[in-house]
Amino acid sequence: MEQLARIFAEKGFQTFVFSTGAQAAKALAEMVGTGKTVGIGGSKTVDQLSLYDTLKEQGNRVIWHWKESDKAKARREALFSDFYLCSSNAVTKDGKLVNIDGTGNRAAAMMFGPKTLVFLVGKNKIVDNVEEGIKRIREKACGPNARRQNLNVPCALTDRCADCHTKDRMCNLFLVHEYPSKGIEKTCIFFIDEELGL
Repeated sequence: MEQLARIFAEKGFQTFVFSTGAQAAKALAEMVGTGKTVGIGGSKTVDQLSLYDTLKEQGNRVIWHWKESDKAKARREALFSDFYLCSSNAVTKDGKLVNIDGTGNRAAAMMFGPKTLVFLVGKNKIVDNVEEGIKRIREKACGPNARRQNLNVPCALTDRCADCHTKDRMCNLFLVHEYPSKGIEKTCIFFIDEELGL
């Protein structure tokens, strides 16, 4: 993980390495501080680290469509936050972030909008290359995510990608970060030596 952090740091990402999710969550809470607006993308990792509650309790406005009745409004408001928290579906050993998105709010915030973008990445997300990253997403992440959202797609039943053409399809957008976006002031990656998220 230290080597991977160096590779991303050489590309301009601000990188941090943690042994545990608890350590990463504490460091992130300290980084955010209080009185900020924090947006969250769809992320089981963020959920597992209890960051929504932690950041709210320390006096921040936290916007997460998972917690709001008006999900469309929350997705838009989160885009222009002080901090935007998410994970990455896959991270390659040569320094690329690989993501698939359905609605586009998470992908949009990874490219433009928030002042500081923070990726929280467990060791289970590390792959050799972009192709392996897409394979990992389709075979490991899409099925459980589809079931979580009660989507009517084949992978929810089979955990295998059928490249479906349904209205509930979640693999609509592919985004690969080679370098940080110029539309965001600071892009951080918290590498965590635990298996987190999907």
